[in-house]
Amino acid sequence: MTCIAHDPVHTTMQHTKPANGNTKNISNSDYDEHTEARGLAELCESTYSSFCSSGGGSTLDTHLDNCLQHVKDEDASCFARQVVYGVTRYRRFLNCFLESFFHHNRGTALRADAVKYRVLTYLAAFRLQELTFPTFRLLLEAQEPQKVLLLLQYLFDAATLQQTCREDWLHVYDKEFVDAAIAGLLSWRAEVDALLTKLRGQVYFTQEQQQQQQQQ
Repeated sequence: MTCIAHDPVHTTMQHTKPANGNTKNISNSDYDEHTEARGLAELCESTYSSFCSSGGGSTLDTHLDNCLQHVKDEDASCFARQVVYGVTRYRRFLNCFLESFFHHNRGTALRADAVKYRVLTYLAAFRLQELTFPTFRLLLEAQEPQKVLLLLQYLFDAATLQQTCREDWLHVYDKEFVDAAIAGLLSWRAEVDALLTKLRGQVYFTQEQQQQQQQQ
């Protein structure tokens, strides 16, 4: 089956833009975009999880055909298919990163969220240029801020990438591939830093609310 690359989140966003190309500053529009992004992320996660739990009873292509046959949105179906292909192809790259990530964030990052982190890491490392950061940001903002904060702080940290992750990846991939992947991630530091500032504010506000509720 031929699957032409589409960006279903960006397609949805285009539907909310006026003729001059500026995104409408309307709360309903923001809600629709994040709802679409959340649904798309969940589709990717559930599709990959179902393949992992299938026990190898069918090929990846057959499983995806069966799993996505009821998805009416062709762009979303195509995107989920591409993500599962990519996550499967780069599983050793992602395994190395996630083992390091969970070890560093033991007690805060939940292994129950491993598939979520795997999908988001794949998109950041291998699809971000194609997606564009605004679209990737929508996918991130559709998740719980605390979870995204933990991932971005680790995934886009220069010291972590150039030392811990690089060493692990070099056991599996050649130097040129690893260094290109690291350079690609670090090229988005300005955009990520801006998002991290917002996420830290959201997490702090949530923690303050929880503390106030406990004191009541």
